Amino acid sequence: MIGTETNRAAIGSRLKFSFRDQGVLRNVYSTVNSGGSFGSTSLRREIGLGQAEIIDELEITWQKTGKKQIFKNIKPNQFLIITEGNNEIKTKHLKFFDFKKANLKGQMCKPKPA
Repeated sequence: MIGTETNRAAIGSRLKFSFRDQGVLRNVYSTVNSGGSFGSTSLRREIGLGQAEIIDELEITWQKTGKKQIFKNIKPNQFLIITEGNNEIKTKHLKFFDFKKANLKGQMCKPKPA
């Protein structure tokens, strides 16, 4: 999420996901935040949708303005880029990294030799 009137990171904005999971209508709510003051989590929202095949509706309430944006019929299992005030959803391809196949042999934990 990218804020234009709201702060760029969209912190404080609220999301409501509506979808059907095994025939049952569910709503999942999320607020964009860093997770706390003694550490943080990614500002990227990852939402568990169970077995849902489609997100019927995503409602975003932007923090500063209180304006709502509604998107319908979104495919799950993808990363989206949504910009405040823009009704176009962009997708972001993230590279997959398989730690098991990387054969790192502890290399990530060893300090550099002096």
